[in-house]
Order: sequence, then C-alpha cells, then structure tokens
Amino acid sequence: MIKIFVPNFVDSNDYSEAEQHGELIFMTTGVNVLTAQQLHKKFATYIAQAKDGDMLLLSGSNLLCATAYAEWVKRFPGTRDILVHDRKWGYRLHTIVE
Repeated sequence: MIKIFVPNFVDSNDYSEAEQHGELIFMTTGVNVLTAQQLHKKFATYIAQAKDGDMLLLSGSNLLCATAYAEWVKRFPGTRDILVHDRKWGYRLHTIVE
C-alpha cells in the first residue's frame, strides 16, 4: 500500500478523500514549537521509511510544508510530484517544476 507522508495533522482538514490514495502518516500534529533543525531531523526520520511510489501531502504551516518538502527531495532527488488539497478540486497530484 502506498504511504502518504503528511507534515502536520490539522484537525479542521478532512483527510478522508486523501486516505483513498494510501495510508496517511502524520509526522506532526497541532501547533509545533520545534526549531527548524528539530523539524528537519524529525521529518528526515519519517521520510527515511518512504519508498519509491510513496507520496508527500502538503498540510500544515508553510514552514512545516517547506521543511518536509526539502527533506523529501533530499531523499528522492528526482521526484517533483506532491499531493495537495484544493477546495475546488479536492486532492490532486501536482508536479513541481524547477
């Protein structure tokens, strides 16, 4: 089963549609008071478990999402696809271009 790594669980978000794409792995929950260095270490630990075909779903503050994405591309340098939520279209796969 595909694993979907999520930087932060936000209780006001409905993740039920995202669960159709795979198993959700929430790396943090609620308000985070961790330093950027602590976040990098925490996310790197989770993302080390990821395999080809797994996905990153951006959820949480910009700092959390940016840090998670940085660790994701460190682990998977060739990847440019991320799962995002759009209120109009729901959960969709987007490609990041350089």
